[in-house]
Amino acid sequence: MNLLPKQPTREHDDTSVQDKRAPCHVAPEEHNSTGRGPGTISWAEHLQAWSALRPALQQALPAEQLAAQGGFSYDDLTALLGHEPLTWEPTP
Repeated sequence: MNLLPKQPTREHDDTSVQDKRAPCHVAPEEHNSTGRGPGTISWAEHLQAWSALRPALQQALPAEQLAAQGGFSYDDLTALLGHEPLTWEPTP
């Protein structure tokens, strides 16, 4: 007889990493140069930019904390990724 509880199985849900998005803010001076307002990027692209930034950080700032604090600016993303964000979508 097995008395251990069954392990829950994880099924795809709306909060999966595939669907997760991170904020992207746009400073007033950036709005003038890009014509974009605030938006979001895919979590994968956020992690890619965060990975490029991480070696320059004095203390490790978790990617989740960075997103909770407003995320990257559009110009910072462009600099860190080496191109404009590919997954940027405007905030509704």
